[in-house]
Amino acid sequence: MSCGPCKCELYANTSLFIVDCSSSMSLNEVPLFGNVSISDITELNLANNNLSLLTATSASPFAGFINLTTLDLSNSSISMNGSTGSVINAMTFAGLASVEELDVSNNHNLPFTHLTDSDLFKHLTSLKILRMYGTTNVSHSTEGYPNKLWSNVPTLEEIWIDGLPFAVFGEEFKRMPNLKTIRITGDLIDPPRRAYDYCNIVHINNEMLKNLEHVSNLSIVHCNVHSISDLAFDGVKNLSVLDLSCNLELGFVNASMGFGHLNSGLKMLVLNNINRQYYVIINESFAKSLQNISLTHLYIEGNNIFQFHENAFINLPISLKKLYAGNNRFDMDNYLIYLNNLTNLELLDLSLNKLTFYDNNANHDLTDTCLSHLTERPKKLKSRISTHKRTNAAFIISGCLNQVQVEIPAALPPKLETLDVHSSNMGLAVYGYMPKNNSLKTVYASNALLNSWPNRLPDSISLAHLDLSSNLCSDVHQDLLKGLPFLEFLDLSGNYLSLVMTKYGDLFENNTQLKHLDISKNELTELNNTLFKNQINMTFLNLSQNKLKSFSIYADNLTKLQVINLSQNCFLTLTDFKQILHVIRNHFEKRNETVVDLRNNDFLCSCDADDVAFMNSVAEDVRSHRYLLQFTCNQNEEVKNTSDFESFKHTFDKKCRTLMDSIVLIVVGVVFVLIFLIITVATLVFKFRWKIKYWFYVRNSKRRMRNGYTVIPNCNDWAYKYHVYLAYSYEVQEFIIGTVLTKLSELGYKVFSQEDIIPGLNLCSVIGNAIHVSRCVLFVVSSGCEDSNEWSIAVHMANEEAIKRRKHITLALLYGHCVEGIPGAEQLIHQDYFIDFPLNGSEHEVTAFWADFEKKLISIDNTALETSMTCLARNNERS
Repeated sequence: MSCGPCKCELYANTSLFIVDCSSSMSLNEVPLFGNVSISDITELNLANNNLSLLTATSASPFAGFINLTTLDLSNSSISMNGSTGSVINAMTFAGLASVEELDVSNNHNLPFTHLTDSDLFKHLTSLKILRMYGTTNVSHSTEGYPNKLWSNVPTLEEIWIDGLPFAVFGEEFKRMPNLKTIRITGDLIDPPRRAYDYCNIVHINNEMLKNLEHVSNLSIVHCNVHSISDLAFDGVKNLSVLDLSCNLELGFVNASMGFGHLNSGLKMLVLNNINRQYYVIINESFAKSLQNISLTHLYIEGNNIFQFHENAFINLPISLKKLYAGNNRFDMDNYLIYLNNLTNLELLDLSLNKLTFYDNNANHDLTDTCLSHLTERPKKLKSRISTHKRTNAAFIISGCLNQVQVEIPAALPPKLETLDVHSSNMGLAVYGYMPKNNSLKTVYASNALLNSWPNRLPDSISLAHLDLSSNLCSDVHQDLLKGLPFLEFLDLSGNYLSLVMTKYGDLFENNTQLKHLDISKNELTELNNTLFKNQINMTFLNLSQNKLKSFSIYADNLTKLQVINLSQNCFLTLTDFKQILHVIRNHFEKRNETVVDLRNNDFLCSCDADDVAFMNSVAEDVRSHRYLLQFTCNQNEEVKNTSDFESFKHTFDKKCRTLMDSIVLIVVGVVFVLIFLIITVATLVFKFRWKIKYWFYVRNSKRRMRNGYTVIPNCNDWAYKYHVYLAYSYEVQEFIIGTVLTKLSELGYKVFSQEDIIPGLNLCSVIGNAIHVSRCVLFVVSSGCEDSNEWSIAVHMANEEAIKRRKHITLALLYGHCVEGIPGAEQLIHQDYFIDFPLNGSEHEVTAFWADFEKKLISIDNTALETSMTCLARNNERS
């Protein structure tokens, strides 16, 4: 929440506020805090401001802050002798009786020496922690430390100060039993390039520290220390932690000269970054200087250490439990055999170890490399130094295992529980140093040049945490993990295990206690179905950043999953995850809400039936907090929480409803259009069916054989092969054969009659083509015509042929029957092109009939026939 120009938040479960006004350069005095009362503020940060008017309005600007416990005035331009408004004195801190922590560091015009008013902090009756580094330039070294000032604050437990050369901690410290921690620091000076202007102790003499009998934690960091007198620490009788880090000119030899009289109860010694030289060797004399100390923690990081002397491990304190030796240049050599002499060692850190044949130009810029590990940096500052992390290395060298051909006997200390060789050429320790039945619980071996795991790891009933990530490994022994039944954490990310995860379904078979498994970034394209069949205790599974397209694994035992990450793969449909979601849904009462991360895949989230049903099922589970499904749809809709899901579901349902309505309308419209088209086409086809048949069977046929008749090419469209096509009903067949065909033959007419049609052939084709090559068509109208299929076809084909020829081609012979009721009668009767046969007529009438008959036939068409060959010759069967 906002309170004036600052940011406020409630402190823990109280009604008090933490107020942050830092880096607001417009502030030059204590601001107003809006609705927040100053009596309700417990922490106040005014750092990185220009408080030039801090005391201009009131000599006691903090009066009324009765509940204030922490006050930060670092880098705020307050001073001892600057402009009137910025000068502080004893009254400045009046009213701050409850303050326990005060920071006035990096105010470069605020020197604290024995000339400083010793009552400056008299109102701070509860002060425990005082940070005042970066205030006293070494040019004030002759004025000495403000011993009286500190002794007037008997509650002090911890001070962070500048390091003045030759300055001595006075007798007053013998009367300060509460003061346990003194940190003389140059590594926090801002700007860093001015570190030696405020911390420059070249030599730690015998007098400097002799009165610090109550101090248990002493740090002299980045103070340009070159040497130490042999009795320098003799008076620090209760010292348990000593940090001399980042004094590059000190070295192990000079440092060890002052360790002869160290308190035997010293537990932690930090000597990070104390060497400029390359290829440093930890010698026997250094180890012996610590021999009489019950040391448990030793830090020697960032020192370009090349080797330990073979007797160094033997002479180091037997009490040593933790050895931090990362960020060095250790060579793989036989000195490592003697590691097992550290019989009580529980932690060994050889991480970030640079190969000796790479990067020989070490970086000694302490701005980036100074490590102390003892005291947290002030929260207000962003760390500029590397912290002790087991994450990405400062350098990456991969694929070099085959270049390091070294065989070293198993040499790990018997009680070693934690081995850290990440980002180091010491990765071979995972194979070369691990004896059977070891005590290891945790192994960090990421980015450790282990691009091949050809052997089974040594059996261990204690190993619970194993990190083999970022080794670019593709060669794995099938039984690699069989001897680790109590493994709980396994990180195999950043390798090339695609073939392994497909081929070895029993890779994790014995790891039934496995809770955390990370196999992300492995180029996985598919998984063996039984890969996780025994992981009944799995709570975290990371398969992200692979190339998986489907997820069809046996998942019935994954009932305790709390996180499953499948983001950044190649999945296309959400329905692939029905099985795993079903398992999670049915066992949600055994755990908290499970997070299923499917973001950054190629889901389209379509509105087909399966996706809609799936989304409805998921919505019920998400609302019941059985699991949280995170996914990305259509490449831009990202669902990260329940609120996002509800918003997505609303949009999805609306889209699908709209789509379904549109589909229904489109389908109905298409159906109506199709029905209309079908009716229209059917109507047209029915109406013009004979034209279509004529076109298909007569005009558009290209075949040489047509239903038993051979088509002879004709160069003249109007050359006919028959004079007459004869159509009749079979009821007058006797009349046709005995009278009509006889008479037509007498007249010399060639006739194609229904008798010439071969049974089984397509009538439309035969009749249509016969009419097409006939000069005219003679219809004998009699009873039964209306029932003759051949008659009906002939009528319609004759009509179409007439239309094609553009003239009348039919003659109707009425044989005892009128034309009424005869199919196609209106097409047969054209002017006088019909003739009535005299059934009971005289011979004269019959003769007149045939004369008139011949005349009418000739009047229809008198074109000569094609005589060279017959167009429709009977096939061999009828020839």
